Amino acid sequence: MMNFHKTHQRYLCLKIKVKDVKVTTENSATVTTIDNYGPSFNLKTDSYKRDPGRGPSAAKEFVLLGAYQPNIKFPTDNHRHFCRAWYQLYPWLEFSEMTKKSYCFVCRFGYSESRFEKAFTIDGYDNWKMAISKFNKHQASSSHKYANELWINACKNYRSNDDVLKQLDKQHEKQNLENRMYLKEIIRSILFLAKQGLAFRGHRENDQSENKDFCKALCPTNHTLNFLGNLLELLELRSIENELIKSKLKSLKYTHHSIQNEILNLIQENILSQIIFEIKDAKYFSIMIDETSDISRHEQVSLVIRYTDDQFHVYERFIGFERASSTTGDGLFHLLLEWLKKMDLNINHIVGQCYDGASAMSGIYKGVAVRLTELVPIAIYIHCNGHILNLCLVDVAKAVVPVRNTFGIMSSLYNFIEGSVKRHKVFEDIQKEVGLAPTPLKKLSDTRWACRFQSLKAVLTRYPEIIIALEEIDVGDAFIMLKVIQTFDFGFHIHLMIKVFLITNILSKYLQKSNVSLTQAMVQVNVTIDSLKSLKNEEDFNRIWSEAMSVCDAKNIDEPCERRKRKVPARFGGGDVLSTTLSVKDSYRIYSFDAVVDVIISSIKQRFDKNNIHIVILCEKLFLTNVFLDDAELTQIVKFYNVNYDDLRTEQRLYKVALGEKNQWTLSLARPVHVTVHQREENRYIQFDKTNIRTL
Repeated sequence: MMNFHKTHQRYLCLKIKVKDVKVTTENSATVTTIDNYGPSFNLKTDSYKRDPGRGPSAAKEFVLLGAYQPNIKFPTDNHRHFCRAWYQLYPWLEFSEMTKKSYCFVCRFGYSESRFEKAFTIDGYDNWKMAISKFNKHQASSSHKYANELWINACKNYRSNDDVLKQLDKQHEKQNLENRMYLKEIIRSILFLAKQGLAFRGHRENDQSENKDFCKALCPTNHTLNFLGNLLELLELRSIENELIKSKLKSLKYTHHSIQNEILNLIQENILSQIIFEIKDAKYFSIMIDETSDISRHEQVSLVIRYTDDQFHVYERFIGFERASSTTGDGLFHLLLEWLKKMDLNINHIVGQCYDGASAMSGIYKGVAVRLTELVPIAIYIHCNGHILNLCLVDVAKAVVPVRNTFGIMSSLYNFIEGSVKRHKVFEDIQKEVGLAPTPLKKLSDTRWACRFQSLKAVLTRYPEIIIALEEIDVGDAFIMLKVIQTFDFGFHIHLMIKVFLITNILSKYLQKSNVSLTQAMVQVNVTIDSLKSLKNEEDFNRIWSEAMSVCDAKNIDEPCERRKRKVPARFGGGDVLSTTLSVKDSYRIYSFDAVVDVIISSIKQRFDKNNIHIVILCEKLFLTNVFLDDAELTQIVKFYNVNYDDLRTEQRLYKVALGEKNQWTLSLARPVHVTVHQREENRYIQFDKTNIRTL
């Protein structure tokens, strides 16, 4: 068997394709023939090894190839030579280019000194005059017939063993294919769970699994299913209609947690490498960084990169979280540098940076924004507009005391009802009794003040049910909560803040879009300011007043009374009681309604005007409108981006004329493509290229 394997290895190394081995009887002219040789078999290279002049042992190395029958010009001896036609008459006949003599391949194959003729095995035969008679006599000899049988059996064994190996190879190939297909199913399941944000594993996935009995009841025939994790449960569910998964799950292949983590890491690396490729292709990009504490009280920093493709479509890609060892401006800046180095991104290609107003990020001395601007002057820092709007709403709560008190009452109300399962059920049952869909109270967000609109709306729409629930809950705190919410002051400020949030909530949602230009954002900010100004009128105030009064009438709540008169502070020469002729209604209009509107308008103007967006708005005006920039505006762009003034001015005129003919004027970031992309390739807008992509 060992010799067989060695011979088979030689056969495989030759890469010869055997199509058919024909076995005939002794009366037939043909014994065995090989129809064709493999494409990698070189007769010139291997002819020496097969030459019969090398002796009988050479025949055993090429069993399946048969006789060596070179097609050459045969040498002449006494006007006679070997005849090529003899190959057809005697398939066992072969000719040696080394000795210039003929041999018998099958006799060389079965050679033994005591049995075979040396003339056809060792010495060779070259008497061409008597060749035919000698060949016939040799073919009829018992030694030749015996050798022929040996060779036929050897060929059969080779074919049989070769078929076995081929079957093993096919089975191995089939197994590999099934494993690949099964691994694809595993990856698909992992992708599904990752995309949906679901956990992969449970606390235990062994014989001590909590749902072991349930799995046995579900599938009594399979004693290996003691799952708890989502991945294994998902695979079990899919195995109902997928026989491949069903067969592989019996041994739980490729489901170990280390393999799951490895596949997740490979997916993450693949996605990240694709994002990095797109960023490098875009060349210029902006960064957005924020920090927060996770559930384990560790500071996590998130990074988002914003860039555009060749068609100026805007993409904002979340890169990942990184644990921060230091939350100072210097520590966060070095973390950013390490991040960029890891992704092999050029820091000089950063054209924008956006953070919140925390001192570590936007501090004027050691903040990340200042440190980055020192290295990359064109990296414009922009305070997050959404965060600015939140701060404006915070200013209202700080400046207007009744508003702050109202939000404090709402927070206490949420904690009291939703903080207890029993009290929540009472509130839920009351809603069902009156035919309403159960709606829980919303928690007041500490950072996303725009989301407080939903909290206000939940209290207002379920105000009667809240009162009934508090009346049924027989505890001291319920009585206190009932007393503070059954006031005109609480109802009035709920209605007032809903009116304000209805306006600011539109701006909040608009600012969260990724394809909004800063020009568009500022337009929407001004629209919001105008809307708030229009709210400050007698008609809107009376509407809010009437809505609050109707609630009081429906619930027998006392009407508002005149506010307590205060003394004039001593530092103002006071001591006397402050006289006033204001009515209760006028007092609410001045100290609540007007105060809220004035504070939020003032805060929006002040905070948004401080944002460093002037140069970006100029660039958007240059690229996205049909307005020509004047010399002063062009000069600002030239100085900031270090471009040629005359070239930029000329390109502005050509660009706007070409774009205007195509009716492409818009404030959308993705519109000026047809001109800029194609003509930039022709180097028509060199200076534009230096500024346009950067600002986007």
